Amino acid sequence: MSDVWAELNDTILGILENVESLKAAVRELYDLFKVAMSRYAAAIPSAQQKKLPLDEKLLDSLPWTENKSGTGWWTPKENCPELWDAVLATEKWRLKIGDFEYVIYDRERPFINRFPVRKRNE
Repeated sequence: MSDVWAELNDTILGILENVESLKAAVRELYDLFKVAMSRYAAAIPSAQQKKLPLDEKLLDSLPWTENKSGTGWWTPKENCPELWDAVLATEKWRLKIGDFEYVIYDRERPFINRFPVRKRNE
């Protein structure tokens, strides 16, 4: 019976060692990810530094489609790649221009969303 307990003990210790090495590998991967993201962020000029060729008249003239909830509009990024780049250059992928806020939710879905900026009194 003591052989069974010894084998079980060895197995549990082996599993715990594997968990610790896995945790160390995940920490290392996370550190590499943070370095890569900081380099990526540094490579993209911020919207404030970049002169934007975007004005309200240009943005109003784009073909906007009303969203299903009726709270805003969307347009494919091909309609205004400059706006797409400017929104992605912001930290939270949100950019206010005039009375509207332009938002990108997912880089894989190439749509720019447009919502009216809510006033504090509303």
